[in-house]
Amino acid sequence: MMIRIAAAFVIGFLSYAYASQALRGFVNESYSVASGLSFTRTIYEVPGSFDLRFNGNNCGSTDDHGDNDCHFDWGDDVTGVYKLNIANIIDATDKFEGHFKIDSFISYSFSCALCGEDCVLEVPVVKFKYIIPMPSCPVPAHNETTQIEYQLSKHSPTEGILTHLEGHVKVVKASGETLANVAITVYVK
Repeated sequence: MMIRIAAAFVIGFLSYAYASQALRGFVNESYSVASGLSFTRTIYEVPGSFDLRFNGNNCGSTDDHGDNDCHFDWGDDVTGVYKLNIANIIDATDKFEGHFKIDSFISYSFSCALCGEDCVLEVPVVKFKYIIPMPSCPVPAHNETTQIEYQLSKHSPTEGILTHLEGHVKVVKASGETLANVAITVYVK
């Protein structure tokens, strides 16, 4: 479920990147990032276990949660698998939250239920809406293995101009307990 959320957010961010032409002057061009989609993540907390592996040699490091520091060129097939052990029962009061900065100055936050209703993300500035289908409630504790198959666009949505997204996604119980906390940085060039 977490990778579905993260993937949906990256797709939404790519949609933002397509429309960010007017923001080019605000982007910090000093980062050394190759053309394509690059990302890194740090997992601070995760309920049960989580492991993400991509096919090929697109990632520069691995840790207890799988591949990290990854780069995909435009037109690449992004394939792999993630395995998730959800140790807690998820109900309609549980949610996931995201708090991000786009290009260091546009704040973007969202909060959605983890089950029971679809999550609608609206990308700021361009008002692009992306819907993440969520499962029915309750979601029992379980193991999940999911194949990843996605093809990146053949061309940069930013025509080679760097843009980036940085922030956190958290899974939070109704009690306020944080079940998962993941920091994500995505670069698009």
